[in-house]
Amino acid sequence: MDVDRPLLVLDLSLERLLADIVSPHEEGQPFFLDGVQVQRGKNLQWLRIYKDKDGWMSKNMHKFHHLLGQGHTTEKPTREGYELRMTGVLKAHGEDVTSRVLTVYTRTAGQTVKDWLFEEPAKKAQALAELVKVLSPMLGGLAQGNAPSA
Repeated sequence: MDVDRPLLVLDLSLERLLADIVSPHEEGQPFFLDGVQVQRGKNLQWLRIYKDKDGWMSKNMHKFHHLLGQGHTTEKPTREGYELRMTGVLKAHGEDVTSRVLTVYTRTAGQTVKDWLFEEPAKKAQALAELVKVLSPMLGGLAQGNAPSA
C-alpha cells in the first residue's frame, strides 16, 4: 500500500518509540505509524523523530488539532494546509533527533534489542532499560514520553 501523506505518532515514551518504531524500522520489519502498516524500503520514504524541545507540543498538540478542526469557517484545512501547519509546529517547537536515535540504536544496542524481541520479558526489560539509559541524557524531554515522529 502506497502512502501519500505524512504519518504522525504522538506522545510515545522512549521505550515505546524504540520497541514499536525504531527496532522494526532498523530491522526492515513492518510496523505501524498512524494506523498504517509501513516498512522501510517499501512504502516508507523517510522517518523523522522529533523531541519536544520546549514542552509546547506535549501541552498543546491536542488543542492544536481541535482548533484546526473547528476553524473560523465551515471548511476544515486541506491536507496540504495541515501538513504546512504541522511542519511549522515541528520546526518551531521540535528538535529533529532522528540521526541521534538511529545512530545510538545501531551502535549501542541494535543487536541487544534484536535479541530481546523474542526473549523472556525480564531480559527484554533489562535490554530496553540499558538503551534508554544511554539515550535519555542526550534526548531530554523525549525520555519523558514526548516523542512525536513522522
